[in-house]
Amino acid sequence: MPRGVKKENLPSKVCVVCNRPFTWRKKWERCWDEVLTCSDRCKNERRKGNRDSKAADGSGSEAANDGNFKFSIAHVELFRISASDNSSHRNEAHSDL
Repeated sequence: MPRGVKKENLPSKVCVVCNRPFTWRKKWERCWDEVLTCSDRCKNERRKGNRDSKAADGSGSEAANDGNFKFSIAHVELFRISASDNSSHRNEAHSDL
């Protein structure tokens, strides 16, 4: 008696990017409900499309975590610059010794 499920009986979905049908894979066993795209290529296209639309809206530089944590790239860059300025001041102070 054969084990498992025949391929024609596997569940399938339609890719949200290319609108092609795709079937269940073993690697999606735990997250099948969350899978929206059929391939890495479609996943990357979807992410690229989301980035482009956010950039057009002006919200592309913000990253949100549960809506409470927002950080813009400008803040990160400013922090990086100020940190490097502080390290150069520390180096100047030690050079006097």
